[in-house]
Amino acid sequence: MTDLSSLTPSQTRALSQLRDLTNGGDDEVAMGVLVSVDWDVQRAAEMIFDGHVGAGNSGGRRYEEFDVDDSEQGLLRPREPSTSVLSLITYPLHLISSLVRFIFNFLRIPFPYIPFLSLNFYRRASGRTTVRRGGGIARWIRELEEETGAVCAGSSGIVDATGVQVDASVDASAEAGPSTLTSRHTGSGSNKLLPPFQLGTYDSILRLCQSSFRIGCIVLVSAEHDSTADFKNTTLTNNEFVQILVDNNIVCWGGDIHDKEAYEASLKLGATTYPFVAFIGMQPGRNFTSSSGSTTTTASQSTPALTVLSRHFGGSACTSSALGMHLRETLLPRVKPYLDRTRTHREAVERERMIERELREAQDRAFEETKRRDKERMLKKMEEEKAELQKKRAEEDIQRMESERLERQRVEALEQAEERDRWRTWFRQALPAEPGVNETIRIAIRMPDGRRLMRRFDANTDTLDTLYAFVDTELVSTSVSSSLLPSPSYTFNTLHALLSSHLSKPNEWWGFTLLSAYPRQLVPWAPDTLLGGIKALSGGQLVVEMASSRVIGNGKNTNGKGKGKAQEEDEYETESSDED
Repeated sequence: MTDLSSLTPSQTRALSQLRDLTNGGDDEVAMGVLVSVDWDVQRAAEMIFDGHVGAGNSGGRRYEEFDVDDSEQGLLRPREPSTSVLSLITYPLHLISSLVRFIFNFLRIPFPYIPFLSLNFYRRASGRTTVRRGGGIARWIRELEEETGAVCAGSSGIVDATGVQVDASVDASAEAGPSTLTSRHTGSGSNKLLPPFQLGTYDSILRLCQSSFRIGCIVLVSAEHDSTADFKNTTLTNNEFVQILVDNNIVCWGGDIHDKEAYEASLKLGATTYPFVAFIGMQPGRNFTSSSGSTTTTASQSTPALTVLSRHFGGSACTSSALGMHLRETLLPRVKPYLDRTRTHREAVERERMIERELREAQDRAFEETKRRDKERMLKKMEEEKAELQKKRAEEDIQRMESERLERQRVEALEQAEERDRWRTWFRQALPAEPGVNETIRIAIRMPDGRRLMRRFDANTDTLDTLYAFVDTELVSTSVSSSLLPSPSYTFNTLHALLSSHLSKPNEWWGFTLLSAYPRQLVPWAPDTLLGGIKALSGGQLVVEMASSRVIGNGKNTNGKGKGKAQEEDEYETESSDED
């Protein structure tokens, strides 16, 4: 007779819940099932309803025995959330431990395993695992690709229900078979491939292996070990080894123990020498006895548990040939058949449940359809209101941006006009005096407003800078820029640098062009060009034409047509003819 008084309150509550789900039954059998599944009521109920309890040893499958490291069988399950008074008491210790471990990892000092500091009774509430794209595992994969010049096989574009990024082209429930390795970075041009490492936490990888009945390959390295570089460049980039992993749909995960997630995984897997490779997978449960301690239940034997299948320590044991031979000759022939059978059975059970669920849903289809249409009408109305609000906000943003753009253009135009006036002031100060009659060129210049200017230039010293500066000072009256002082750094060399580095067309900066009267020929500005060497000036007659794109004054465009129009549109103030 079972002694119910020896059970804890939580165990008594679990036994009561299972009794309610099964409408009574033998308490001793129920306790045996609960003990085999660590008092998980849901798993115990599934075992009873699926018919695994009481089937007898004769009805179970026999598995071929082989050397499997099952010392941690059942201990690899992802941590479940727990809350208790002890969690609140040990929470400060958890914070101190995390801070010390962070400092050690930042200084790249191996953190020793101290049981007291590793206590962690506080665990966060369960929820969907968030993939940290910029975290330690993602950074390690990126550095591994840069170091080896290879890319990970497969594509990591989809996050599954466990929170792991998986290959979009591989179905977790599909049977593995021959495949062609493809790069997850298209267009990289690299022929070397790495195992299809997946993003996510160590616990999420365990959940993926547990839910999909796939073999997991855990790779842990340490940058401080001498054999790590050779392991990365020879073993992890070996095409034959990578092909085996991809063909058999093996879940690959890895990291450097200097990262927190990889370090915690090394503690759980008992890694002591690096590089370290471990293979994990679901295997039949072993040696789980009932509460009486006298018999082993068939249900517990047939319940699969996540198991460490093999561990490989050091560079000599982690070569591509050794790992490939282990996979081909030992692990895959003996583990894969069980995983395939279990997966097939699970899929059959899921299909049956899906059929039953579809039959139940068909009974309420009419009601759900009406409910769906009402919901769609309500959502459509909400979406229309939301779209209208977004449209209104977008129009306001466009208007605001346009106003800001126009204001910026206005300010820039004013700043350019002030800068231009400072140059004109400097031109008036820097223009040389009109030379005598010897070795001079006498040039008549017709301005856009109809004025005709005459001036002599030294053919051997004056350049196009002098000619253009003289015309520029005559376009605007002295009063416009008299209050603007030029910068001490203004020189003709500074002007050359300004026009050659910032403007593709110097005439746009000057705002005008010079042409010979007959024959009509353009006299473009060019730095350090003597006037005596320009053939177009031999006639001594020049015409000033305003550039249509020139922006001056208050930002208006000039076209240089007619005296009145030039003063009205170009905002130029010309000097009177009696100043000639």
